[in-house]
Amino acid sequence: MSISFRILGPVAVIPRGHAEIGGTSLGPPKARGLLSTLLLAAGHIVSLEAISASLWDGEPPRSALANIRTYTSQLRTAVNRDGIERLHGVAQGYALRLERGDEFDLECFRSRAQRGRLALARGDSEDAVELFTSALSCWHGPAGADLSTVGSIAHRLHALQEERLTVIEDCVEARLRLGALARLHDEMRSLTLEFPLRERLWAALMRVRYQLGDVSGALDAYREAYAALRDELGVEPGSELVELYLAMLNREVRLEPLKRPAEPGGHAGHARAVPRELPPAFGRLAGRDTQITAVQRVVVQSLDSTASACDCPCVVVLHGSRGAGTSTLAHHIAAGLRDQFPDGQLYVDIAAVSASVEPADLSLHVLTRMLRSLDVPLSLPPLEADDAAARYRTAVATSRLLVVLDNVTDARQIQRLIPAGKLCAVLVAGSEDLAGLDWATHLQRVEPLRPAPPRPAPVVHPASVHPAPEHADPAGWPRRTLHVSDVYPRLIRSRGGLGEA
Repeated sequence: MSISFRILGPVAVIPRGHAEIGGTSLGPPKARGLLSTLLLAAGHIVSLEAISASLWDGEPPRSALANIRTYTSQLRTAVNRDGIERLHGVAQGYALRLERGDEFDLECFRSRAQRGRLALARGDSEDAVELFTSALSCWHGPAGADLSTVGSIAHRLHALQEERLTVIEDCVEARLRLGALARLHDEMRSLTLEFPLRERLWAALMRVRYQLGDVSGALDAYREAYAALRDELGVEPGSELVELYLAMLNREVRLEPLKRPAEPGGHAGHARAVPRELPPAFGRLAGRDTQITAVQRVVVQSLDSTASACDCPCVVVLHGSRGAGTSTLAHHIAAGLRDQFPDGQLYVDIAAVSASVEPADLSLHVLTRMLRSLDVPLSLPPLEADDAAARYRTAVATSRLLVVLDNVTDARQIQRLIPAGKLCAVLVAGSEDLAGLDWATHLQRVEPLRPAPPRPAPVVHPASVHPAPEHADPAGWPRRTLHVSDVYPRLIRSRGGLGEA
C-alpha cells in the first residue's frame, strides 16, 4: 500500500484507500514536528541532537529522549502499514524511508517546478505555465501550518515558503512572455501587496503596466517598491529594478510587448535551448574531497585536445554498493563542472525512468526526452531507438555537453546514451555491476563513509592543575559549556539505548 505525505500545508499522512490522518490523530504538535523533520531528510538518518534542535529552542528538557521515543511510537502507527516499516530507529537517531509508490508533496512540487524551469529555458512558455501552476497546486497553506514552529524546523519551513515564492515569480515570468496582461495585472497588484519586499514581483508589475500603456502606473510601482524596501529594510532597490526604471524613463524598445522574430520564409525563430538539468548539490560533502577533485581533474584534462589522444567522450563511472552514496557524489562532482560545459548539462535518473517504462523502451524514452531538452525537432512517425541515438549524437557532435546518468544498474541501459563528441563528458553513477565496464575512461569505486572514531579524552595530571579565581579562566583551560551532544550519549547508556530499532 502506498502512502501520501503532506507538509506543504497542515502535516498529514494519507494511506491509499483510507481517510487522512492529520492534526491530533498524528499526535501533539511536536510529534508532527518530528514527522516533518524526518520527511525533510527522507532516506537519511537524523541524529537525536538534530531532532532535539528541531523540536526545542535552546536546551532541551531532561525528558527529551523519552518524549522523542513516545512521538516515534505514535508515528509508527500511522506510517508503518501492510507490514512495511518506513520509520526506522538506529543507535544514533531515526530515519524515514519512503517506499516506491509513496508520494511526498514536497518532492512533487520540486519536480514539477524544475520541469517548468527547463520548459521556460527552452522557450516553451505555455508548458512552463502549466508545470508551474501544477507545482503550486501541491500547496494547501503555509508549510507546516499546524506546527508549533520553534527550533530549527521553523527556519526550514521558512525556506520552503521562499521556494514557493520563487516558483510564483517564475510562473509570472512565463505568463509575461505569453501575454494576457490585463488579467495578470490584478494578480500582480495583489502579490506586491502581500509580499512587498520581493523585487521580482515589483518588476513584473512595472512591466505589465508599461506594456499595457500605463507608463505613469509603471513608474508609480517603482516608487512604491522604493518606499517599501526603504521603510522595512533600510535599503534601496537592487540594480535590476533600477535599470528597469531607467529603461522605462528612456522608453527603450526592449520593454515593448514580446514578439518572436521572423525568419526568411515566415517561420518564427528561436534560439537553441541550453539545458541546465543538474539536480542541486547542497552543502559540502565531507570526506569526499579527494574523490571529487580526482574525477573533476580527469574530466577537465579530457577536454584539452593536446592532452587527450582519444577522439571519444570522457566516460567516468562511479560504482558502489547500495547506500554507498554514488548519486550524491556524482551530484557534487557535476556541480563543480558546470562552467566547463557551456552547451548544457543533461541529467537522467535511470531508476526513475525504468520504473515507469518497459526495459526494451527505456533507451528510446530517454533519448526522446534528451532530444526535446536539446530542442531537436522530432519527426513523425516516432523514431526507432537507433534512429533517435543517431540524431542525438549528431546534435551534440561539436558541443561541450555534460551528461549525468544516475542510478544505473546495467551497462545495457546506457549504451545508446553515450555521445560521440570528444568535447562531451559522461558521468555514470550506479551499482557494482558497472565495475567491469571496459569502455569507461575512468572507474571509481565508492566506499560508504565511516563515522570518525571518537577522540580520546585528554589525560590531566593533578600536579599540573592550579586553582584560578572564578572570574578568570586559567591559561590554556577555557571553560566549556555542556552541550546536548554531551548529554545524549550518557542518557542512552543510562537507559540502555533507544530500545526501538
